[in-house]
Amino acid sequence: MEFEVFKTEILVDIKEKKKHCLKKIEKNKELIQSNIGEEGDLKKINTFVNDLNIIIFELKKFNLIESVLKHPFFSKVLEAFRNSNILIEACKAKKKIALKWLLTMDINPCVQDDKGMTALMYAAESNLLFFVVQDLVKKDNCINLLDTNGDNALYHALDNVEALKELVKTDIDANCKHDGENLLLYCCKNDIFSPIKALVSSSNIDVNVVDKEGKTAAMYLAVKGREKEFESLCIKETCNFDYRNEDNESVLSILIQKLYVEYSDLFPHYLRMIAMLVKSNCNFNLPVDNIGNSALMAFMIIGDYYSSYYIAKYNPSIDLTVKNQFGENPSSLCIKLKDNENLLKTFKSLPTFDVNYIDPNTNNTMLMLCSMKGDATFVTELIENNVNIINDVNNRNENSLILATKFSKIAVVETLLKHGIFVNQQDYLGNTALYYAVDLNNIRLIKLLLKYKADMNIKNNEGVSTLNYAHSIADKNILNILTNPDDNSSSIIDSKVVSEENKPENKYRETFEYLYPCINNDYPKFEMTYPIECLLRSIYSGELGRLNYPEAALDVLPYIGNAGSSSVPLYSEFKY
Repeated sequence: MEFEVFKTEILVDIKEKKKHCLKKIEKNKELIQSNIGEEGDLKKINTFVNDLNIIIFELKKFNLIESVLKHPFFSKVLEAFRNSNILIEACKAKKKIALKWLLTMDINPCVQDDKGMTALMYAAESNLLFFVVQDLVKKDNCINLLDTNGDNALYHALDNVEALKELVKTDIDANCKHDGENLLLYCCKNDIFSPIKALVSSSNIDVNVVDKEGKTAAMYLAVKGREKEFESLCIKETCNFDYRNEDNESVLSILIQKLYVEYSDLFPHYLRMIAMLVKSNCNFNLPVDNIGNSALMAFMIIGDYYSSYYIAKYNPSIDLTVKNQFGENPSSLCIKLKDNENLLKTFKSLPTFDVNYIDPNTNNTMLMLCSMKGDATFVTELIENNVNIINDVNNRNENSLILATKFSKIAVVETLLKHGIFVNQQDYLGNTALYYAVDLNNIRLIKLLLKYKADMNIKNNEGVSTLNYAHSIADKNILNILTNPDDNSSSIIDSKVVSEENKPENKYRETFEYLYPCINNDYPKFEMTYPIECLLRSIYSGELGRLNYPEAALDVLPYIGNAGSSSVPLYSEFKY
């Protein structure tokens, strides 16, 4: 019998499930051996296997063909069959019945087609072939093969999350790079969001890969407001949220930009991402702009005291001593800002509040700043914490008493005097606190300073004493007090009413500028509207509750509610 005739008959018998073909094989041992057996021609063997593979896709039962393949005379055929593309073709054609049998036949899973793709890659693309993926991932030798584009099976599972989850449980290289990007970065960059959570769960994924634009996966998710995917990165303790690229961009700088410069419907999502970062390993002390303002300072500059409060109180690494390039830090900035009493109260309760702050530009101390602001209670606390600071002077030789006097802060003046501050300190012009009290025509201050032995005869750099100056302005009331300090007949102007002309911003402009924050003005002015307040309260309170801080969630609004009242509704009740 000619081999071609024999081959045709065997293939037909297999197709038609005729078991007598096994007897036909036994009778044609020499024919088989010389053509497709041990002594056979490789080309003939491969042609026979290819023809056999075509038939396989038409079968529903495989007992006969398996018997043929495993016949001792067909050992070479079986070897070629196992190394053929049958598994690949079955996956491409989604032949589930054939595949279930093929997976029992020890087919080589490392075979690749002309695209470099393996059966695992094709199976990973189809949600119908999850059982194939489950089986093939057990073959460690094939999971890290690359196709002609340099991609492994993970790239082929992007649209099949179930398969992706199975793959990431293995030792597959989750950091297989394509154009310098791993799959996680590729997905975040190209809006392929469904696989991200599964990818992040991989034990060997590098979540900090940087692309050619200098951006990480976290930065792309921040830009797009993808809070759910972002949360999976927050859970991953290895994620470096502190990375800054050559343009000084970071995750925090991006979120701040998106929150306050580019208002959008993603506003709530950006806020939730900030809340997530607060409880992660993100460093809110690092600079987010070109002059070194920290993220916390940026929120303060913008005027979002809700976010500032939340960050300061619940970020474990917050440091209120970290300065920007101008020497300003969160502690000093909080003193200088307006309408932030609740935030200041919180800051002062933190261990890193900078009671030893000294402004490198003016040499003003924290005591001096508080004296100008009129916080008598905190002035007392600062002095009792370190009595040696009371007589410190700044670059203009002003002490806290002179500064408090210029700002007409009577309660602070009285506190300083009671604690023994040097009452006759002369500034760079040679003027004393008493001189400025006369200049302000503030009878209450004059009498208070005289009570603590202020000297009206000390001359300034121009040779003018306080008494000389009082004579020059010809104010009989002031002259009477200076010369008769125990005379109670002089009228006292209500110290709470300061004339427009005597306000420090008008009378002592240079001194008033001490309270100007040393920051840049690149940030927009944030208006804390009632709807925005509702949104902030809802998100931050909800995040605290979710993180098992139920008592803290109740604590948020009374401390930081500046725009509305304690009855501010949750965000779900109000459209921002």
